[in-house]
Amino acid sequence: MRRPKSHRGLLLALLAAPASSAEPCRPQQLASLSLTVTDGGELLAPMKIGGESALLFLNTGSGRSGLYRDHVRTLRASASPAPAPSRADRVAVTENVRLNSVWLAEQRLGTVRFNVINTDSPPVRVQGEPVAVEGVLGTDLLAQYDYELDLADRRLNIYSQDHCRGQGAYWSSQYQSLPLTRSTTDPLESFVVIEVNDRRIEATLSTGSAHTWLSTDVSRALYQVDRDSPELVALADAAASSARYYPISLTLQQLRWPDYPVLLANAERPNCRLRADIPDTVGYVNCSETPLQLGRDLLGQLRIFVANRERRIYFTANDRSIP
Repeated sequence: MRRPKSHRGLLLALLAAPASSAEPCRPQQLASLSLTVTDGGELLAPMKIGGESALLFLNTGSGRSGLYRDHVRTLRASASPAPAPSRADRVAVTENVRLNSVWLAEQRLGTVRFNVINTDSPPVRVQGEPVAVEGVLGTDLLAQYDYELDLADRRLNIYSQDHCRGQGAYWSSQYQSLPLTRSTTDPLESFVVIEVNDRRIEATLSTGSAHTWLSTDVSRALYQVDRDSPELVALADAAASSARYYPISLTLQQLRWPDYPVLLANAERPNCRLRADIPDTVGYVNCSETPLQLGRDLLGQLRIFVANRERRIYFTANDRSIP
């Protein structure tokens, strides 16, 4: 007569079984996009739209993707009124267009609603040669993935969101992390909070901005500094001789830049106003914008993993220089 297996034996068998259905801890890469750098320093991401290859400006500071109106005409796509007025890449939008065949490298995005940017494609050159740019890739098309920004290597890497928490910086055991907060005004916009001269300020990761900049309403309220203040300095290697910068202390967790040159910008934000009491964290009310934009000059010094589902960013200092 056969004896039944003991509970202890069954438990050992279960423990020894491979966890094939378990969530993998390390992020699984789905695609890798090689970014093209224009002669002006902008980043171009390759996509496929309507079966044709396309280049779009990569702007993580824009929550909405858009196509320039001349490219929409080329696609012979029918635009319809947008559900509500919005902005794409800081340009007013009143129409959008729905497209079915949209690919981000090997990832088919399904039906995508692009904003119609109410301007024609700007002139762009790469190594002196003109290239056509069809629109702007914002973070709305990246929201269903996690992604890695490695500007020194000119890569945008796309990952599945099915991985263990806290595993974003898979390339290093020494990393920093910050919460990624959705705007209460627009859920497609997100920001982090960093320390600027020992004050906490809401900031956007913006690959669409060449330089890191701070809005003058905040610089006046916090530091009594404006664009014509004597505290501003010119950079010795600045491409624009008229550009003058405000040196400030920037702190991202354990990473610190004691005298980082930040542009002061008179950003036109009619619907934005600072919180009346200037609390511990400085930001706007009734507005999805942030007072501080972290541009490519700073982001290029970091390797960043944006964990959308976890709502965090992971980052390390990038010891490689931008080519």
